[in-house]
Amino acid sequence: MLDTLFVKLDRPAKNINIEGLPENVVPLMKIKKSVKCTFPNGVSIPVRRSQVHVLPNFAMTVYSSQGKTRPNNVVILNSCRDHLSYYTALSRSSTAEGTVIIQGFNPSKITCGASGYLRQEFRELELMDEISRLRFEDRLPSIINGHLRNAIIRQYQDFKGESYVPDIVPDTLKWTKSDPMNILKVQTDTPWCLIEKSKGANTKYIPAAGTDNINNSKLLKRKAETDLVLEDAIVAKRRKTALGSAGQRDDPVGMIWDSQNYSCSYDSVFTILGDIWVYNPTMWTREFNLMSSYANKLGIEYQKVSLKQINLENARNSIRKLLHNKNPIAFPYGTNGVDMSDLLLHIFTGKSIGKILFDCENCGISKTSASRVTSLYSITRQRFSTIQEHIDATVNKTKKCECGHDVTKTYKYNSSVRFRAISLANESQNVKISKSITLYTDTGPVVLSIRGAIYYSGGHFVSRIISPTGEVWYHDGIETKRQCVREGYLVDYTEDSLRHQGSKICVGVIYAL
Repeated sequence: MLDTLFVKLDRPAKNINIEGLPENVVPLMKIKKSVKCTFPNGVSIPVRRSQVHVLPNFAMTVYSSQGKTRPNNVVILNSCRDHLSYYTALSRSSTAEGTVIIQGFNPSKITCGASGYLRQEFRELELMDEISRLRFEDRLPSIINGHLRNAIIRQYQDFKGESYVPDIVPDTLKWTKSDPMNILKVQTDTPWCLIEKSKGANTKYIPAAGTDNINNSKLLKRKAETDLVLEDAIVAKRRKTALGSAGQRDDPVGMIWDSQNYSCSYDSVFTILGDIWVYNPTMWTREFNLMSSYANKLGIEYQKVSLKQINLENARNSIRKLLHNKNPIAFPYGTNGVDMSDLLLHIFTGKSIGKILFDCENCGISKTSASRVTSLYSITRQRFSTIQEHIDATVNKTKKCECGHDVTKTYKYNSSVRFRAISLANESQNVKISKSITLYTDTGPVVLSIRGAIYYSGGHFVSRIISPTGEVWYHDGIETKRQCVREGYLVDYTEDSLRHQGSKICVGVIYAL
């Protein structure tokens, strides 16, 4: 057993000065320890041992330690150059109790804030985190289609706006007007190309078998198409804020309740339709025209609102007046309410939009129904499990051919169907609200997504608005007025939970392409 162990330090030891020893050499003396051992027969004897209190250890750099977890982690932070090295060294520890910090360290390396480049890196990663989550949940807009980080972040910033900050961003990283995160600059990557040696060389590089040379004209055309799609999306976003006073945000804009002539039924439906219209005013104005004379008038009124000629309440009152003149009993003024099924029926019914085809596989006869399709509205009167089952039951309703066999029913629309409104009767209020529905047409199935739901209780209607990106907003013309309050994302709701909004029950759903 060694009597004394000499340890060499990397710097002079303080308060230790032994003649004949260098300043950085420290003696560690052995310690005597006595232990009393008792045997099974009751005999006890003392055991004495001497040992230097040193345990063998090893050293490694912070970077070579990455990926390891150490129950007892001894670190020398003075050797670390920056806070990244501090993090790497300390994060190897499995517990705080098992972390031993040798000597002191420079606190300024971890208390003076991150550098500008590092803060920008973290901010970009926060945006990439949200983009990745939306893509995983299949809620990322199709215009966000970049293949490189710089491009995809820039597209997302253009779509959401330069001032948009995700809710999950920590307060220390959030950007503001005084500390902005500007839209990323376009970075041109070095293009891939095939390289040939000089003409005098015997060897040259050739394309792999089965590959073609790059066609620059195709690349330029693809870039132009991408830029055009992105520009349309930015224009649509700007138009999105044109219906009201939502500022630079992407919030839907609602209507203020009329306390003299109760308007909550109109507010709930027209707020949903307005949020659909602003994403593509030209297309949806045309689609409104194809539905009914009231929807056509509503599209025209929305155009006036976007031009700041009237406000949203003027647009609502204009349609309300037309409905009242047509049927003053169903659409009264004053404090009497309006039946939601009547309102949806009149907005989504009117013009001939298609016809029904009946085909018999037995005799091969194909007939067209005498009645044309004039409505994109239906009402559930049976206890189906979901709205989709109601749609399927309507399509699969049997009809007999002259030969006695069942015939199949197919809807043939004059143009692509982009709307469907569903009203839930009292006996159908346990039906789960499908997040999307599939309509079967002669050209194939058409999938429509939920864009709004209307809720009722205590003589008052409110609505939920669902944006194309899956964000869910709440509107109440009495409480929130023109503001719509963000509730979350559609993916967070179940089809069963969509049946209620607080104590209110769903009485109507609007689907759109």
